[in-house]
Amino acid sequence: MLDRSSPILILIMMVLGLFLGQYEWLADITAVSVVPLLMLLLFLIFLDVPFREIPASVKNYKFNFLSLVVNFIWTPVLAYMLGYMFLSDQPVLWLGLFMLLVTPCTDWFIIFTKISGGNTALSTTILPVNFILQIILLPVYIYIFFGVFEWVSPNIIFSMILTLLIPLTLAMVMKLVFPAQHLSRLSSWNPAILGLAVLSIFASEREVLFGNLNLLQMILIPIMLFFVINFFLGNFAAKMFKFNYPDTVSLIMTTMARNSPLALAIAVVVFDEMPVITLALIIGPLIEIPVLAITGRVMQGKAGRT
Repeated sequence: MLDRSSPILILIMMVLGLFLGQYEWLADITAVSVVPLLMLLLFLIFLDVPFREIPASVKNYKFNFLSLVVNFIWTPVLAYMLGYMFLSDQPVLWLGLFMLLVTPCTDWFIIFTKISGGNTALSTTILPVNFILQIILLPVYIYIFFGVFEWVSPNIIFSMILTLLIPLTLAMVMKLVFPAQHLSRLSSWNPAILGLAVLSIFASEREVLFGNLNLLQMILIPIMLFFVINFFLGNFAAKMFKFNYPDTVSLIMTTMARNSPLALAIAVVVFDEMPVITLALIIGPLIEIPVLAITGRVMQGKAGRT
């Protein structure tokens, strides 16, 4: 199972991945391993999701309202202002940062919600809403704030749906066919798969990270400010609306986690002549993963004191 030690495991595997990524053959292997490992990890997480609680989660109107307001109204304004404050002399990088921050995560946030003891059923409920709205709104945001309009390719949408739908469908079928006690044994594989996924990400992107340290320095402060602001905003909103601990974790993770494949896919296909945008979208998640791991640890400690 994913437990209190998982954030520490993530940090260890990050360092190990950066070390192993210096070997080109290993970096090539890990590059093709990331998506399969992520899908396998999502499958294991979905096995633990209490799907019978999802209908009630859909009716959690306070959570749904808050998450949508933060993700799709507050966050675009915050992302634009952070770029204006720190990257106004780097307009292309500013656009890359904006694309990173306005697209809610559609996969990893469930994993970090699980690690932190959050409400995975609630997070699973909000996932398709986040997915559909970002497909519709990302081109609109880019046009409103930067005057550029490009629609999302159907192929990109289809590949993202498959990445989520395959593990979700397999998990639901397995839960129908096999007794719960048999499936619970699979949870013991979660830490190993999580560790391998993190290692693969950092090993495969080592050269990108160390080859663009100047870019990392430029986007580090605005990204960190984004995480800090939304962390405290999420906690404040959850307290105001009297959320319990699992729902609070779900709100914080869905409003902090970015790392959407959609933004990267658009950058590669649409802005192929502006590689800085793609680099920002690759480096951003390398900052995000340890931040979410530490956030999970902080939330666990907070739960332990209450």
